[in-house]
Amino acid sequence: MRQWTAASDAYREATQIEPQLFNGWVGLAYVQFAQSGDPSVARTMLERLPEARKSKGNAPVAIWDYRMLARDFAAAERAVPNRPLDEFPASEPKSFYEASIAIARGDREQARALLQEITPLHQKGVRDHPDDPTFHAALGKVFAMFGRKEEAIREAKRAVELCPEEEDAVGGPIYEANLAFVFGQTGEVEQAVNLLSRLLTTPAAERITLAHLRLSWEWDPLRGDPRFQALVKGPEPATIYR
Repeated sequence: MRQWTAASDAYREATQIEPQLFNGWVGLAYVQFAQSGDPSVARTMLERLPEARKSKGNAPVAIWDYRMLARDFAAAERAVPNRPLDEFPASEPKSFYEASIAIARGDREQARALLQEITPLHQKGVRDHPDDPTFHAALGKVFAMFGRKEEAIREAKRAVELCPEEEDAVGGPIYEANLAFVFGQTGEVEQAVNLLSRLLTTPAAERITLAHLRLSWEWDPLRGDPRFQALVKGPEPATIYR
């Protein structure tokens, strides 16, 4: 809902009640980064997570992500999540995160070699679950990073079709955010910026905040576009609740 102050208060209360609640710490880190735009604030917050809980749930991905947002790629390499394959697609295989680092560094060839290893896994996921948008979105993202433009856009759009915002106000914007990433990574800059402009006002659009757009490697292909530059310079627009 982008109600950051209320969210922060709720997460703080949750972690006070249960200090080992890793999702509480991850959520609080997300809110603090969205508010401050400073990855170090989120990293410091996650350092307070009990050591035994840093490998649980979505904590490893969050720890890796804030190192990426800080452009500390060496630290990100040391923190690459290595989740069991049976957690896919909730968590990607290790090669996905390594490929993301390679792309952020500008090494598309290394990224393709890494993505080659996991593309069959994603394709099988779509074959086995043709009506599940989660698998289509994941395959579209991998295709986009690989440079397979038409296939990437097709899969990402299919995810949106299977879970439209009009029917799912929580899930729909997540798949639209994935489509924006695919557009950006495949050179469809205008479509990416148009979609991001709307998602910045949309509840539940995961990781679509000015803080993320300003720092994440995911949006580097858009940084030369004047409309994107204007978008990230302005204040965060008001959320529209439909």
